[in-house]
Amino acid sequence: MRSHALAAAVAAVAALALGAAPAQAFEVAVPTAAPADPKAGAHSDVTLRIEPSGGDIKDVDIHFPPGLVGDPNATPRCTHAQFEANACPANTRVGSSTTEATVGLVPQELSGDIFNLQPRGDEPARLGILIRPPLGGAIRLESPVTSRPTDGGLDSTLRDIPNTFSGLDITITALDVTLLGTAPTGKPFMQNPTSCGRAETVVDARSYAGESAQGRGAFESVACRDLPFAPSFAAAAGEAGQTARGSHPPLTTVVGQTPGQANVKRVAVKLPGDIGVDANRLTRACAQAEFDAGRCEPSARIGDATAVTPLLTAPLAGPVTFVAGSAPLPELVLSLRGPLSLTLRGTNTFVPGGQLTTFDGIPDVPLSRFELKFYGGDAGLLAASRDLCQGAPPQFGATFTSHAQTESTADVPARIEGCTGGSATPPTARPRPRPGATLVLRRLRGGRPSLRLRVDGRGVRVRRVKLNLPRGMRLSRRTQLTGARAVSKRRAIVVPARRGGTRTVSLALGRGTLDVAKRLRRAKRLRFGVVIDDTAGRRTTRRLSVRPRR
Repeated sequence: MRSHALAAAVAAVAALALGAAPAQAFEVAVPTAAPADPKAGAHSDVTLRIEPSGGDIKDVDIHFPPGLVGDPNATPRCTHAQFEANACPANTRVGSSTTEATVGLVPQELSGDIFNLQPRGDEPARLGILIRPPLGGAIRLESPVTSRPTDGGLDSTLRDIPNTFSGLDITITALDVTLLGTAPTGKPFMQNPTSCGRAETVVDARSYAGESAQGRGAFESVACRDLPFAPSFAAAAGEAGQTARGSHPPLTTVVGQTPGQANVKRVAVKLPGDIGVDANRLTRACAQAEFDAGRCEPSARIGDATAVTPLLTAPLAGPVTFVAGSAPLPELVLSLRGPLSLTLRGTNTFVPGGQLTTFDGIPDVPLSRFELKFYGGDAGLLAASRDLCQGAPPQFGATFTSHAQTESTADVPARIEGCTGGSATPPTARPRPRPGATLVLRRLRGGRPSLRLRVDGRGVRVRRVKLNLPRGMRLSRRTQLTGARAVSKRRAIVVPARRGGTRTVSLALGRGTLDVAKRLRRAKRLRFGVVIDDTAGRRTTRRLSVRPRR
């Protein structure tokens, strides 16, 4: 991943460190650890500068901030044979390095290139650093990349950095590493976090004298709320013999996202009253201590989970385990394994009309597909409270929160399988494209709010958008709209797109353009309705639950 890449590069260049006995305590400074463009989600060149002093660097560990990632699939991989022969193809290059060092007694700048190297074993990524001193052959270093299970951030490690080359001592005084925002293939490589705020890189270094030092560098990620955010959601329930009242239908839910959006941090799915946990099977939950020891009974495994990210060549997959902890209801624990390991916990609570399952703390990495499959029949945990083949299909609700602290909602009927006369199509992360919408509301408490709406066609062309305001809010009579018109006694706004439709539609209302009733000014959430008509004649309705911001 991109973080790995950066770490690897730095570590590799640090391999040139070599020096005499320190006259002072070993220290390491990180004056620069930032992308050229700090905008959230941007694909920008990232530069890291490390300045060691007081000793010779032997080991380096670089811990990149969550969300600062690199895509190892953006280029082909250089083979180890090509790397050893100094023959990595140009299209595998992902960065460069410059090392300020004393070679023998002569201060010099040593240039190098960073390549996307074939991983070893099951590691997600590895960088190869090729440094070219003015005399002698090349210095080749390899840096593996790993992912932290705590926050999904990337770590890059280099061990036993050589301190001599061709009989000469090399003492590093500074090193600069730059990882590319866009690879030579034209595909994005590095990507900034999609959250706003301080993003800190931590460098742990050790000297040949056995001393340890730590340096920190940071940047401020900005403009995160400008990123679109419109995940898709689909659900399918039932199978032959498991649709009647009292049966135990299997259930599959799928969350999908297209590239370029803010990454999902939190998913809350409301199960309808038609399908819920069978109280008689709550005893299948495994105690937390048994789960930690790996001794859960097979009946505690209630499903399977799969997460697909474009940053990995293989999906992460693993069991869903029903675990009883300190919460009133047992939790869902997802143990995802693959090129890296990730554990997610889902809490369960009862809410009016159904049950709410919430997964929080999802790492700031792009997810193209997140699928949960809950078993049915004797191994199932869920029960149907009515015949699922009769009447309207059960309605699922999903609320998504991004790392940019924006929200999106989806109300979706489940596809019912196993009914007489055929079955429904299973869910997919890419169902028929449906436009999405995000809305940001500010300064509500002061009574002069501003509003920004963005509609993303997500593969279809939008012909018209209608925004329905909540009760107690309407467009001020003093407001003059450009490219839009007020309807329904100024409680709704219609935005027509240009002829032939458009991929995105935006509406911005500044302070003083909306009149708000006093009872709404301290509301924790307001619900807006967005009706989207596309050029194919289809209509999509989005209900947005919005938390006002300052």
